[in-house]
Formats: sequence, structure tokens, C-alpha cells
Amino acid sequence: MKSYSILHIILFVFSTTVIGQINSQWQSIESGSPSARMNHTMVTIDGLVYLFGGENTSPSEYYNDLWVYEDEASEWSELAPSGDIPTARAWHTATVYNGNMYVFGGATTSGTVMDIWEYNPQTNGWTKKASTSEPSARLYHRATSGENKMWITGGMQDATSQATGELWSYDITTNTWEQHTSCPAPRYGHVAYYFDGSIFITCGRNGNEVLNDRWKYNISTDTWESVPASRLLSKVKFPAFTYNNLILWIAGGTTIDGFGNFEDVPFCWQLNFALNLWVQLTDGPVFSFGAASMLPSSGKSTDSDYRVLLFGGSNNGNVLDDTWIFSSSSGWNLVNIQENNKPVDRQIKVFPTITSDFVTVESDQIIETISIFDLQGNIILNQELNNTRLRLDLSEQSPGTYIIVTHSKNGRWSGTVTLTN
Repeated sequence: MKSYSILHIILFVFSTTVIGQINSQWQSIESGSPSARMNHTMVTIDGLVYLFGGENTSPSEYYNDLWVYEDEASEWSELAPSGDIPTARAWHTATVYNGNMYVFGGATTSGTVMDIWEYNPQTNGWTKKASTSEPSARLYHRATSGENKMWITGGMQDATSQATGELWSYDITTNTWEQHTSCPAPRYGHVAYYFDGSIFITCGRNGNEVLNDRWKYNISTDTWESVPASRLLSKVKFPAFTYNNLILWIAGGTTIDGFGNFEDVPFCWQLNFALNLWVQLTDGPVFSFGAASMLPSSGKSTDSDYRVLLFGGSNNGNVLDDTWIFSSSSGWNLVNIQENNKPVDRQIKVFPTITSDFVTVESDQIIETISIFDLQGNIILNQELNNTRLRLDLSEQSPGTYIIVTHSKNGRWSGTVTLTN
């Protein structure tokens, strides 16, 4: 990635996507893992990561085994659930609600399915859920949970059909389905997540096009809107992804080059929800069709300094049985700023950009208010100004990177400053 040497920082419209570089680390784990597979699912419940299903292509086989990863012991163990168990499958989804895992749909040896299964870790048992007015059978879809519901987005009815933009919710408390307004941009093999009363989707594929646009569904108004382009390093389908209360993490996937050739990639990114910041992370293994889940926060990580468990997938046709742990650091350096994919014309200066105490903000327009956030989205300062210049004393703050946001009659701009000892 190209870097820039700047004497002052140009501030940008607050809704603009930001690209940066983060300090991070990948570690391969030898842990007696599950067999090689792809198109499986992983979720985290009470500090344990549960892996279900998936497939291998050599020989062709679907799985319905259930594994658990214990972070403290750094090891996988196969579980033996009681009672009926789901049909072996791949391309399904799994999400968590109230301490239970919910599996929906996917592909089996008999074709695509539309059943829902609930796994209770406390009883180590599966329960098949009966419901009415459910969506059609599908695969390549994505699921997320929010507002006491499981949300199903996109996918295909089978491997030869067209991508759908359908959005369905399954009310876990009443065991009922409801269809909502479809997304105007159908896709499959994408990313879906819930944040602050909305469902977001990005990446994926529709027809011959691999995507990196981003869409937001407002649950309260039943409406979709396009949000600023995700601007990933490359358009990808079938990446591994996971998220916590602060960030969305994406790794790997398949991209398409200018000649129409598909290639698995090592790219890794995170999106900070509160600040709408995209940050590029250290490249990891080359893979697609893998699965990932957050490792527990207590003791080893937080929302901003977090760790992710990654397993399996495929590297350009070779099915994998690798276990990886990604560890992040909250410190990052801004390397590129744009507004709507164009250079910013108006320059609001912040200087110096590296300081141990004072920083000055200067504009050719009246700044009505100014706010400072840390990288976790916490407000450090919120002050009315009504001036074109302000000198800020940051000497009482801890070393690190801070976001400065200014408000004027023409909009909002923001930039970063690094505080040293």
C-alpha cells in the first residue's frame, strides 16, 4: 500500500471511508483439529468456539460433526450431542441468540434445505424447530442476529439459480418467520452483520460481478439504503468474517482479475462501526470458503484489541485443515484520505499530528463544535467553539491515536492525531 508523508493532516467528511494500516499478527495453531473442510460455520458462546458441518471435495463428503475450541487450552475437541442431529450439510449459516446456536438451510446430499436447528451447549443437545411461512430452501446466504431475531440475507435456491436480495427474519421467541423488503442489490457469498438497529451487507457476488458495495437495512423503517463504498483492497466473495460490539473483521475470499480469472487472496480488513473507519490489516493465509469467530474477550482481548479464530477453507482448490489465530492492536496509522473517491479540496489543518501535549486545529470556516474520540469510540472532549482556530491540551490523555471531529455549517470533517509520552 502506498504511504504518504504529510506536514499537516487533511480532514475529511465524517461519513467518508478511511483506509489505514494496523499492527497485527497471525499465528498458526497445532491443536488436533477437525478434518479438512470448507463452507462450515463457527460461532462463539460463553468463551467457547463451536464449529459445525462443512464439506470436503476429495472425496466428496458433507459433515454434521460438532467441535468446540477452548482458548485457554488451545485445543479442539469433538462433541457427541444427544438426540437427533441435523443432516450433514455445507453452505448453511449459524448465529447465536441467548446462549444457543441456530443453524439454517444449506446444501445436503439430497439438495438444498430450509430447516432450523437449535443447539443448546448447556444440555449438549440439538432440537429441530418447526415453523410456518418459512423462506424457500437456500444456500450461500448469510445470517446475523439482532432485535431478538435471526436475519437471513441473500443467497441462492440452488447452485444454478440467480442470486436473491430477499430478507427474512426468524423470531426466536415466537418461532415465526417474516419477510421484509428485499435488498435492491442481490448477492450470495457475502458478509452480513447487525449494528445499532440495522442490518448491513457487503462483498459477495451477483452473476459475473464480484462486489464490495455496502448496503444498510433500517429495521424500524423496513427500508434499504446504499452506504459509501466499502473500498476494500479488492472485491471479494466468500470471505471469512466475524464481528463484536466495535468492529467487523474480514479475511480471505475470492476475487476476480481483469481477465475474468478467480483467485483466492490473503487480504484482511476491519471496519470500526462507531467511526465508520475501514483499516487494512496484515495479510494472512491465502484461502476462501473458511470460517472465523471471535475468541473470548476476558483476559486476552477487548473489542479493540481482539483475537479471531480461523479454521479451514480452500486454497485454490485444496481443502484445508489449518487453525489460525489473528491478534490485533488498536494502534494504527492513517495512510490515505479521500472523500467519495476524490481528493478533499478543503484543507482543515491539525498540527502537529504527533505531539505529547498540545495540538492546534485551524480552518478557513467557522468551526461550530469540536469532538475528540479514542479508537474505541469513547468521547474524550465535546466542546462548542464558533471560531476558526483552537489549541487543545491533550497532556492528560493516554498515549495513542485519537480522532478529531469538527462540525461547521457545511458538514463534518475529521482527522487523527497521535499522542506520545
